Amino acid sequence: MIKMSLGAFFNFYIDKFDVIKKIGYQLKRFFKFQAPASFALLFLKIRIKSPNTFNKKILYKIANDRSPRLMLLADKIAVREYVAERIGVEFLTKIYGVYHLVSEISLSAAPRNFVLKPNHASGAALIVADFVPKSRKAIHLSRRYLNKYYINPDSLDEKKILNLADFWLHTNYFGYHRTAFPEWAYKDIVPCVYIEELLTTNLKPPEDYRFFMFNGDCQVIMVDTPGFAGVQRDIYTPEWDLVEVEFGHPNSNLKRQKPRELLLMLEIARKLSLGVDHVRVDLYNINGRIIFGELTNYHAGGTQKFSPRAFDSKLGESWDPKKFY
Repeated sequence: MIKMSLGAFFNFYIDKFDVIKKIGYQLKRFFKFQAPASFALLFLKIRIKSPNTFNKKILYKIANDRSPRLMLLADKIAVREYVAERIGVEFLTKIYGVYHLVSEISLSAAPRNFVLKPNHASGAALIVADFVPKSRKAIHLSRRYLNKYYINPDSLDEKKILNLADFWLHTNYFGYHRTAFPEWAYKDIVPCVYIEELLTTNLKPPEDYRFFMFNGDCQVIMVDTPGFAGVQRDIYTPEWDLVEVEFGHPNSNLKRQKPRELLLMLEIARKLSLGVDHVRVDLYNINGRIIFGELTNYHAGGTQKFSPRAFDSKLGESWDPKKFY
């Protein structure tokens, strides 16, 4: 007769319980998120058959483009190798750590100022920076929404941050879809979180230059000025002429000079987008140092409004996604 100690008995059933718990979690995630998301994509595919505006073309891409390349471009860690091959490692940020489990995360490996992000989602980040006022109201790190947070290094609460990272690691952005429809490119990305260098300009968040590329050709450049109160946004032509349009956020009314590195930035955007029917290439210009931000397959999930509305038809008017998929 096999004898089992009391500790071994409990460990045996705890292990069995963990397996059942994991299976239950996967079933819950499928029925709560992935199954509805799959039905939503089917509905979108039926609904959008002849896209005639930029937003509708993005929705058509979401519904129909199933190129494995989309997942590579959407994965914020895997895409770094793609970027290094096309333009060089000198345009990449410094990474201090990549973690697939919360238990692996070590904030001690990070400098005083850093960014914590998930690789498999959009719009989620924790910016730890001295430019954030200490007196600013303590942030509530939500386990329901994929948000961007700003916090001063002296206000760090490691337990809360690890709980946030745990939420990120267990959230499939494909099923989460904060925009109207699920974004297929994120569906099968292996999740991780990573600590990245913080980019600043004059002790504040840098402007984000976003190039709307169509098979290597730039149609417009969107410049976002981030801030605690919200984003301000301006649209320029590739020649740096200001376009009178509001696109999701109010204009800044800033009088920007044409960046001296604009031609280099356009060339980088071209190299990163060649062979891709449409992608948004995000870059930073830190006192002449050009840094890669990310590649975006579906700008705002095809839901961002234009004023005037006619710009929705004008943007990407040469792009016909039906020729590609």
